[in-house]
Amino acid sequence: MGSPQDLWTSAHAWDLLIDGFEATFGTASAITPQREHTSAGRHLIVCGAIDDLEADPQTVRFDPVGVVEATFPVPAEGSYALHVLDDDGEVVATTSFDIEELHARVAPGEQEPPDTGMFVVPVPIGDAAYDRIEVELAGDALGVLTASDNAPTVDLVAPQAGSVQDQPTVEVVWDATDDDGDALTSVVR
Repeated sequence: MGSPQDLWTSAHAWDLLIDGFEATFGTASAITPQREHTSAGRHLIVCGAIDDLEADPQTVRFDPVGVVEATFPVPAEGSYALHVLDDDGEVVATTSFDIEELHARVAPGEQEPPDTGMFVVPVPIGDAAYDRIEVELAGDALGVLTASDNAPTVDLVAPQAGSVQDQPTVEVVWDATDDDGDALTSVVR
């Protein structure tokens, strides 16, 4: 089997490539946005896509939302706003953001699909209760994600509750159900 050097471009070709990028776009530090501010604590991680960026109105597809306790860079100011609302409809958090546009490559003769923008937005919520997430552009609502009234249930199948595990790895099995019929994802920590 060859060494990793056999799989990569030569140092000379790499230097020429980097020089070309820097001549066109500037150095990496000049084109990489620097985040001076961070936000620590409990955050909602809201991910999704905004379809057909040329349409009016645009539409939002949400991925499953996560809740994490961590420190994140504060997103740069953007054209979009994400609002987190409680069950009374009061805004408990707002974050401005921009999307990362994706442009499809198509073969000659094929129709080009509409451009899509992806987003991953950490929203600091502290101890606030939340019921709904809204994404807007220039004051116009593009999409809403509402929390279910029915929390999913999880039942531990194995190992047996109260059992002592002394092996280096343990198989954990659970059943998760959702009365609303929503697709479920699991995070094991």
